[in-house]
Amino acid sequence: MKRVFRYIVSVAVAMAATACVSENLPSKEESSKVYEGDMAPKFSTTLLDGTEVSLDDYRGAPLLLIMFDCGCPDCKMLLDDLHSAIERGESVPAILAIGRDSDAALIEQYRADNGYTIAMAPDPDRTVYGLYASTYVPRAYLVDRTGRIAMMTIEYAEWYMPELLKRARAIM
Repeated sequence: MKRVFRYIVSVAVAMAATACVSENLPSKEESSKVYEGDMAPKFSTTLLDGTEVSLDDYRGAPLLLIMFDCGCPDCKMLLDDLHSAIERGESVPAILAIGRDSDAALIEQYRADNGYTIAMAPDPDRTVYGLYASTYVPRAYLVDRTGRIAMMTIEYAEWYMPELLKRARAIM
């Protein structure tokens, strides 16, 4: 009986703690600083290989811009699905993945551990991420050839990657 009581108390405490945390977070909509149809905020960053890139470097072709965190399971699912699409030979746009709260060494290790080949850049102080959002990852932004956000996703669901790639192919 004591074990059952402890279990019930533990579950109640966990639920209360989770409720407190989620109550303090903005909604997904409120956490976004840009939306579909907006021009993507301009930025520059340094890729893991030391190459400096900016959003303007991708003008004229679609870009799949991904904001991720190395410790996020949903981010890994999104990147795994993208990696699988690339390995299957599917047509994909240019891809740039920005590692929120991560330094180059952490992202390089994450990239190697998972076998990813896409361009990645660290964003340890959220300089780039902060232009697009305040909370929640992964985020994916399909930026069209003019720099406008054609589609965006927040967090991850299995239908996101096929839909992102379908829309990307439509504007390639």
